[in-house]
Amino acid sequence: MVDLSNFEAENTEAHKYFRNIIPLLLADHHYRIGYLDMFPEASIQLRKKRGIECLAMVNVHHNEEKMTDYQSRFSSTREQYYTDRDKAMKWILSINE
Repeated sequence: MVDLSNFEAENTEAHKYFRNIIPLLLADHHYRIGYLDMFPEASIQLRKKRGIECLAMVNVHHNEEKMTDYQSRFSSTREQYYTDRDKAMKWILSINE
């Protein structure tokens, strides 16, 4: 779960840092986050750091408009976008049921 509820970057540089670090962290665990599709130039190498593979991810953020947009554009059976942390947790825990 990537939970950025109530996170607002102080400036553009901080925003860029988090926009980059999360996809890189997930790529280390063989997962390409869907919102990278917004950046055709984005090239990311997937690997399995320490043999760990991410099977699904859920992104939580307080911006309802953004999460609704991302849910419609980038969601899949392995990736969801929420504003509600409890619903996000319920979804991610249901993946292996």
